[in-house]
Amino acid sequence: MKDISSDKKRAPNRVENVFVIQILGQEHETWKGRVLWADTGKTRYFRSTLELFKLVDGALNDESALLTGDDEDKDEDREDSAPEVNDD
Repeated sequence: MKDISSDKKRAPNRVENVFVIQILGQEHETWKGRVLWADTGKTRYFRSTLELFKLVDGALNDESALLTGDDEDKDEDREDSAPEVNDD
């Protein structure tokens, strides 16, 4: 009889990109809630389904930027942001 324990593959020590999504409410046909990164314990809140998708997509493409709290939609980072108007 063959020892099957030596044939088993071991699970990786570190799991990456595991999200726990909690929907806290629904308003105006969109979800509001929070995302928990299971591997780091970091939590981010979202106000729309689109924002949720952007958080997850951003984590998959550039995990370091999201987990440090950098938002890609900051005005100084956006190329298409409107110029500042001075009413003096």
